[in-house]
Amino acid sequence: YQRRVRGFCFFNNCFATSLIKNNNTISINNKNNNFNFNFNYKTINFTMGQTQTQELQNLDNKMQENQENIPYSKERTVAIEAVLKGCAAAMSVFNKLVSEETLVKKDNSPVTVGDFCVQALVIKVLTEVFPNDPIVAEEHSKDLRGPNGEVMVNKILELANSVVEKPWFETADDLFKILDRGIHNGGSTGRFWVLDPIDGTKGFLRGEQFAVCLALIENGEIVVGVLGCPNLHSFPEQNKKGVILSAIKNHGATTRYIDNPNEVAIRVTDITDSSEAIICESVEAAHTAHGDAQEIADILRVTKQSVRMDSQAKYASVARGEASIYLRLPTSSTYEERIWDHAAGVCIIKEAGGIVTDVHGQQLDFTAGRTLKNNKGVIVTNGKIHEKVLEAVGQVLFPPIQKIEISIKGHKLTPEEIKRAIVAASSIKESLITVQEINQEKYLESKKRIMVAIDGPAGAGKSSTARLLAQKLGYLYIDTGAMYRAVALICLENAIDPVNEAQKVAEIAANLNIEFIYEADKNARILVNGTDRSQDIRKPEIINIISIIAANENVRNSLVAKQQKIAINGGIVMDGRDIGTVVLPNAQIKIFMIASVEERAKRRLKELHNSGHKQIDLESIMKSIKDRDLADESRTIGPLKRANDAILFDTTYLTMDQQLNYLFNFILNYINTH
Repeated sequence: YQRRVRGFCFFNNCFATSLIKNNNTISINNKNNNFNFNFNYKTINFTMGQTQTQELQNLDNKMQENQENIPYSKERTVAIEAVLKGCAAAMSVFNKLVSEETLVKKDNSPVTVGDFCVQALVIKVLTEVFPNDPIVAEEHSKDLRGPNGEVMVNKILELANSVVEKPWFETADDLFKILDRGIHNGGSTGRFWVLDPIDGTKGFLRGEQFAVCLALIENGEIVVGVLGCPNLHSFPEQNKKGVILSAIKNHGATTRYIDNPNEVAIRVTDITDSSEAIICESVEAAHTAHGDAQEIADILRVTKQSVRMDSQAKYASVARGEASIYLRLPTSSTYEERIWDHAAGVCIIKEAGGIVTDVHGQQLDFTAGRTLKNNKGVIVTNGKIHEKVLEAVGQVLFPPIQKIEISIKGHKLTPEEIKRAIVAASSIKESLITVQEINQEKYLESKKRIMVAIDGPAGAGKSSTARLLAQKLGYLYIDTGAMYRAVALICLENAIDPVNEAQKVAEIAANLNIEFIYEADKNARILVNGTDRSQDIRKPEIINIISIIAANENVRNSLVAKQQKIAINGGIVMDGRDIGTVVLPNAQIKIFMIASVEERAKRRLKELHNSGHKQIDLESIMKSIKDRDLADESRTIGPLKRANDAILFDTTYLTMDQQLNYLFNFILNYINTH
């Protein structure tokens, strides 16, 4: 029904003998039964009952009036249309996708052509109707600009235009302009849209669950939410894939098929016994703590198999009663959830009768910018078991304090003064607190010796920080970059072309004998085949071929094997470009250090000038670093890449002492708690 109803209706061989329209009701009368169709917020319900002939009224006008009386009805309609366009684009991209058509964001999640296609189409629809509305979106055109982005831009233009009747984007500039409308920073005032073009990118690439997610926030409140889930089956009858879920604040939530506009109201389950619940959680371990989730399930006595899926499809699962709990537990003390990962789902859950809080039971705060910086984790339930779930979460994540043991070294306060301060600032009993002075070196020796992997681009401060950190921890420091430099030095001195004589380079690496000699408060002396070459491997000409050396698979295999052998017993700090991802993937601590190109160039220039190379200028160093970064990031073997579980550490504005103290305390805290 599209406002006007024409023709006749048949129900189980019953022929309608009259058609009466009154307000939002259509009555179909025959000699046996009367059928009433009640129109309410674009949802059609029908009941069998006794009706009387009613005054004929203009159904079209009344339906229009009904829609206009619902706040944000127009916004919801436009949002659904935008999400439908996005779903069509995503599926078109998937059907033509090849693995090479991916980029990698700084947080290591894959970005596909689909993300950009969907974002462009959704923002285009919003812009046509609401040209003044700001938008918070995940992607930015900077990832497409430059010589390496041209092929992808052409593919995006082709695929985005293929799902509309006439091309919406003629040029790359058209595309960039629309994409970059999504740079709004959010906040507590005004209204803005929040878009995640393809939430659950890994699910999308696997052909599993993903979602196109769009929400409208006004003065910190989510007022409209729409989820498009092309691979999600209908529920409870799982006979068809592709659903849209939507909600308006205070007006309920509905679902429909992607290819059918008829909508049905949805509600969460009404279970009150948590043991009957089904838990929904993320597929990716990086997104939730699976071990903690299992402990919570055990406390709640949940026996049914958990459902793991990517994306905000998990919100859809709870909203329509397929599951009763969705847990997104913190995996890092520093990670901040992005608002686009939750806004649409939160709106739909609330309007379906559920509750969403963080792990502390606080409402999610969408007023703090592009992240939920005031919240940790996300807990979603049907509402009736929310308190029970929060209690179980608290038992696992925040167990009651049994005792506090504090070890100090050289603190200005005495142990007794520290104990009194803790008692004064908390409700903890003094009898539970123990404070003692210890020898830090002996303490570290008594603990398990771990592996510390430090990665990052050239000049970020890896080597200097890693060396000093190892000294402070009493660990062995291995400069893996020096090993590749040593191979490059031998090639230069023997006029070996690393491109055309790759086998000879591999033989040099296989037979390389390198030693690191450390002396207190001094840089390491590096012996290459028995000779001190510490200064030689730092020559400027080395940097011109080191990326070629490092890209030689046989060279890498030889040197990685040497590095892994050294690290096998722990008690080591190792730095490089793929330590956390390739060399030591099981390292307990992984750090990815970065700094601006200019700052890295200044550090390198100072290092070269101090070693006597006065003729080098800053611009040439910056160019060399940019070229090196590009080569390191794009090589197929062991590329420069941040491990999923590595902390991102920006050293641009930090002194060496600040870097060292932060990382030392971070590692010490890990050692204390594991």
